[in-house]
Amino acid sequence: MGYKVFLTTGFFCQAMSVQSIYMDDKVTETDDFKTLWQCLESEIEHYEDILKRKLVFMPACSGKYYFVYCINLIHNCINILDSIDYIWGNTSLETRHRPVYNKIPIISAAF
Repeated sequence: MGYKVFLTTGFFCQAMSVQSIYMDDKVTETDDFKTLWQCLESEIEHYEDILKRKLVFMPACSGKYYFVYCINLIHNCINILDSIDYIWGNTSLETRHRPVYNKIPIISAAF
């Protein structure tokens, strides 16, 4: 048994479409979040004992550009595997990944 989980880009796309976890009553989960949860369940159903996994790899796409987010449960952080040279590309890591940063609470709640 390994300690890694590999998700598909489908999970990332679904996570990006979720606006909130709960309805206005702060108890009932939104339909979008329920769909995200079902997406995650279908992607991890072939893994044994998911609670022992330490690294969850989530590939993502922005236009024609792919990168990978690694939810690192060993060090309680998210590692970004990204090949862009931000200095020469006249952009920043923070600017490029801000949309996902805003979705971290939703992705975290799915786990």
